[in-house]
Parts: sequence; C-alpha cells; structure tokens
Amino acid sequence: MNKTDERKIYELAEEILLLLLKDQNSFNQDKMRSSIEFLARAVQDLTTERDGDRETLLKGTKTKVKIAGNCLSYKKDTKSGK
Repeated sequence: MNKTDERKIYELAEEILLLLLKDQNSFNQDKMRSSIEFLARAVQDLTTERDGDRETLLKGTKTKVKIAGNCLSYKKDTKSGK
C-alpha cells in the first residue's frame, strides 16, 4: 500500500471527524446519508480481499473518503431547509 495514499485517507477521515464534532454544525439529512454511504463503501473496499491492483483500489478509497467529506462540508441552507 502506498504510504502517501494511506496518510491522505487518514487526514481526510480526521477532517471529517473534526467537522462532525464541531458544535455549531448542522447537516442536511440527505448529505449526511450520502457521506455515510461513501464512508461505508470505502471501508468495504479496504476490507474486501480482491485480486487486482491494490494501488488502484487505494486511490478509489481515497476518492470515496474525499467525496464523503465534501458532502458534509456544504452548509445547510437555513431558509429553504436544504
């Protein structure tokens, strides 16, 4: 496994945790659901033994974690509830 990709996945997960732990944040339910789905898929990727290129798998996992963070980083529109 590429240590750079491993480190980036760790850093992205840490950013998500910090975002979730901030008291002033509220999240859109659909965005939260999407984020959880991407994180669950990333865990599946990392824990499923497959034949193939491990580096490609790791890059896909990194992308899923990044998307999960992006889902949460958009602020909820308080006027429309979205």
